[in-house]
Amino acid sequence: MALQKTLQISGDAVLMTEYGQLNLGNQDTTANCYIKVEAVSGGKDNAVASVLFKSDTVSFTKTYEFVPNMNGSNFIKQAYEHIKTLSEFANAEDV
Repeated sequence: MALQKTLQISGDAVLMTEYGQLNLGNQDTTANCYIKVEAVSGGKDNAVASVLFKSDTVSFTKTYEFVPNMNGSNFIKQAYEHIKTLSEFANAEDV
C-alpha cells in the first residue's frame, strides 16, 4: 500500500557525500513522490504515523497524528485512510 503524487517542495537542500554533508540552502522543486507509511506508534487515544516521501531527487519524512479505531483495520491502513483525508494529499493516487 502506498500513494503517489507530484508535490511542490520547499526547504533546505542537503547533499550527502563521502566527506560529509553539504548544505545547498533553501530550494524549491517539483517532485513526483512515492508516499509510504513506514511506521505507526501510539495507543488507543492517539497514534503517530511516520510517512516517507521519496522521489529520484528528494527524500524526507513527516509525521501525522490520528485517533485509531481499536476495532478497525490495522494501524498502517488506518494511517493511509487518515492522510488521504488531508488537503495536502488531494489527488494522490493509490499505487
